[in-house]
Amino acid sequence: MQKKKIILCLLLGFLLIITGITVYIVRDYNYKAIESKRIELARKKVSEANVTKSQEDIDEAKKSIDSLNTVEVKEELSLAISDLEISIAKESVQNEFNLLLDAIENNLNEEELNMVIEKINSIEYLDVKESLLEKVNTIQSLIEEEKERLELLSYYNRMKEIDAMKVVSTPNENATVLETITGTITAFTPFCSDGCQGYTASGKYVGNGDIYQYDSEYGMVRIVAGDSSYPFGTIVRIKNLNYFGEDIYAIVLDRGGAIGKNKRVLFDLLFALDENANKFGVAYNVECEILRLGY
Repeated sequence: MQKKKIILCLLLGFLLIITGITVYIVRDYNYKAIESKRIELARKKVSEANVTKSQEDIDEAKKSIDSLNTVEVKEELSLAISDLEISIAKESVQNEFNLLLDAIENNLNEEELNMVIEKINSIEYLDVKESLLEKVNTIQSLIEEEKERLELLSYYNRMKEIDAMKVVSTPNENATVLETITGTITAFTPFCSDGCQGYTASGKYVGNGDIYQYDSEYGMVRIVAGDSSYPFGTIVRIKNLNYFGEDIYAIVLDRGGAIGKNKRVLFDLLFALDENANKFGVAYNVECEILRLGY
């Protein structure tokens, strides 16, 4: 009888163990199945958030991640969402500054660009900063090109005004005409194809459009190039030039190899711009009166 009781107790204990193991296995299976579904849902939410990049979907993805118990997967998906948020933040900053830089590229405002550069230098994302600064360099080059263009335009307009300026000399009606000669008059500029560097042979700088010379006797007079038989300071009255419609007074302050008596050109008249020198072209059979030799 005692032996039967012992056997029954052992059987009962064995059944309890088997039951416990079975319950554990079932619970573990259910837990893993539930966790697997949570992981699948979390991955789906993260994937959706990566596509839409909306804050609502990001928040939903975070909730799904928080419900996970699998540490490795939780860390993996949390990192993915963190990377997505950083990517969105970078894109936002990039777009914001690109709009500013596009506007500046249209108006080439250097002051505005300098203000934006200060803000760009404070951006925490190095790759975004470097990308924007590359665009800044391009705009700075455009600004420098525009400055040069405006400077050239300003120079051109100034030279054009100088060439068109009607300067009234002081005619000396009592001056003795020392010599009257007839010949060809041509035109040249401070920076000519023959190697002019903005200076006359007398040393006067004319590269700034200073094509006139003040003379104490004749006032403001034009500058011409003549041969060495006419010393620097020689005054010549050039007559019947259709380009000006009146006589002009000029002073010899430059030289030229093809200029002089018995040469192709008698005098070469200085202009500020090639355009106007070309318009003047060549004047033939021009009467020139030498009123003074040298100073």
